[in-house]
Amino acid sequence: MIDMNRVHLIYCDTDSMMLAVAGDPKQNYKQGFSTVIKDKQFYDQNFYKFFPKSKQVITNESQSVLDKIEQLEERKLKIKELQIENEKKPLGVAYEHCGSTLIALAPKNYWLRQEFDKKDPVVIKLKGMSLKMNPQINKDAYENNIKNGTVVK
Repeated sequence: MIDMNRVHLIYCDTDSMMLAVAGDPKQNYKQGFSTVIKDKQFYDQNFYKFFPKSKQVITNESQSVLDKIEQLEERKLKIKELQIENEKKPLGVAYEHCGSTLIALAPKNYWLRQEFDKKDPVVIKLKGMSLKMNPQINKDAYENNIKNGTVVK
């Protein structure tokens, strides 16, 4: 079981949801749900029914299949295929983004700071809009909308 006093729903729609997890500030983002678990034994037994397995677990479980593949590149492709297959569980959870700051105005309409991702440290999503054609839509625009009701045109 999870301590729901430390997990907060930010938004959800038909195929996605964003959660804020009040974890241990002394640990980094890789802590996942580990600090909000109440029943560790139950969690450990049922974790992989909903969450994707790690690459190492998939590799270990599929060792007999992988041993039959001689080419290294083919083995890597097979592991990647198994990871994708494992991630797409019905009613399962897949991590898409992880960050420390999220401003969500509506489903699929958010600004996220994910300082741990060097390639993409800021994510802005606005369903139905091209953000490249609308550079005025940024963190300040989100904050001004919440604080002042300002609408960017």
